[in-house]
Amino acid sequence: MLRRLRVSMVSWDLLGFGLVQLAYIQAFSLFTGLGQMPFDLLRTYWVFAVFAAVLAGCAPFFKVTIPCLRSLSIVVALSAFILGPILFAVGSSTVQPVSIFGGVVLLSVGCSLLWIVWEDKFAELDDANITLYVVICAAVMAVFNVAASLAPDVRFILLVCAQLGSVVMVLSEFRAGTWGETHRRPSAAMGSTVFKPSLSPSIAIVTMFVFALSYRFATETVFSNTVYLFRDAEDILSALVMFAILMVAKRCNFPIILRISMPLMILSYFAVQLAPENMQPVCIIVSGSASKLVSLCLVIEVIRSARDQGGRSRWVILSLGVAALFAGRFVGDLCGEAVARLGGAANSEAITMYALAAILALTLLILLPFHGERGAKAESNPRFFESAVQSAASEFGLTPREAEVLELLAQGRTQAIIADRLCISTGTAHAHINRIYRKMEVHSQQELLDLMEEKTPLP
Repeated sequence: MLRRLRVSMVSWDLLGFGLVQLAYIQAFSLFTGLGQMPFDLLRTYWVFAVFAAVLAGCAPFFKVTIPCLRSLSIVVALSAFILGPILFAVGSSTVQPVSIFGGVVLLSVGCSLLWIVWEDKFAELDDANITLYVVICAAVMAVFNVAASLAPDVRFILLVCAQLGSVVMVLSEFRAGTWGETHRRPSAAMGSTVFKPSLSPSIAIVTMFVFALSYRFATETVFSNTVYLFRDAEDILSALVMFAILMVAKRCNFPIILRISMPLMILSYFAVQLAPENMQPVCIIVSGSASKLVSLCLVIEVIRSARDQGGRSRWVILSLGVAALFAGRFVGDLCGEAVARLGGAANSEAITMYALAAILALTLLILLPFHGERGAKAESNPRFFESAVQSAASEFGLTPREAEVLELLAQGRTQAIIADRLCISTGTAHAHINRIYRKMEVHSQQELLDLMEEKTPLP
């Protein structure tokens, strides 16, 4: 097993994505335990996280370049992660709501922007490596979160360390000079995996919103009396589930897993409501397992769909995905409070059941097999030629950037589209294409396509 994983080949800097997720969980726990405030800390956090993500997603439409957005997002996140904890700590010790509010806003903005930056980095990986690192990050986050639940007094310290550690790791990737280059080294655990087509970006983003809404709504209604048991069981189980997914990922079809696990997650909410008290722990464990599986698949699908779009669209899709995550939690929290205010335990339970039925119907509608998934053309595009591209790059001595251009050429992309996808000038794209033609001894894109077809193994 260890030989298959080859842990020594893991790029540890990429685990910074898990740290930024851990920071969010720790902030969530701190806010829920702070007591009464003139404003809702969690909703404030979610609103400003959505605002930051939407603003980042709109920036490319105002001629802001992607490299500039990355740099600016990292600088803002670092500043927020330094000032935010200071304001929050000072406000908590002196009971100053204004200082606490400022700390919450900074923490949310920093988390949202750094989340987007990390997903943008992951979008430069191939399918196997996206899966590998998202799974490892989720498992690492779960282990640390369980440790924090056993020692609640260290949550604030863990929050600060996770935030700054994530920034340090992203800066390390920045200094390495590899940002903007697609990593094509096969994953040690899943090097021969053939991945099925991903969901379309719009379906992935909408599904992320519905998942976050349903999860938060259930936390406020179904699990209102067992929320801490539910979270602990979920965190412990998630590490096991993520590791199991890592071991069997060669046979994973993430859209199919979503179509099974997300309805199962919502059905488990019904089970908790209707099951006898002695069966509720089992239902809670099933729900936690399904929710983590859905979360894992959705993060992977949003990154994959953004990666396949390329160019500025990649950054916009990732930003909207992060905005959908936090917006869904905000709306789910509002819906849960609305149900609680209607009064009467029986009445609230009935409304909760109707709301869950509506969410289930919406989920099934969104994830219908006949839409939202790219068809044969997408399946035969980047991933169909990937093994041939790797073989050609090795045979003809292509650089990593030239291999990336070759893959797009093999998909029939034009010079202009290649320049847009890779965020480079048309002149640079033209120079790469000329070097590829010279090294591979071809004179046109058609000759290149013929050569790549010869090298592409039959599916």
